[in-house]
Amino acid sequence: RDGPTADWRVEQADVDADRARVSAALDAAIGALPPQDRLLLQLKFEQGLEMAAVGALLGAERKPLYRRVERVLAQIRAALLAQGVT
Repeated sequence: RDGPTADWRVEQADVDADRARVSAALDAAIGALPPQDRLLLQLKFEQGLEMAAVGALLGAERKPLYRRVERVLAQIRAALLAQGVT
């Protein structure tokens, strides 16, 4: 018997649905952030810049940016939890 089983296809459909739900919740949480916070996350996590480079680009000191990132990530975490994403 070749190919995936019916059970596997059902499980995969559940995984795909969960992935879509989590992705939508994450997009909404990030979209609700102020533009400066979205830019901070983009520079740090999408572009992989060191915090010193992020600070230079944003005209901000590096040390407070660490706390700001922690605060923004906590906001995202809370928004995801509110949507039932654990």
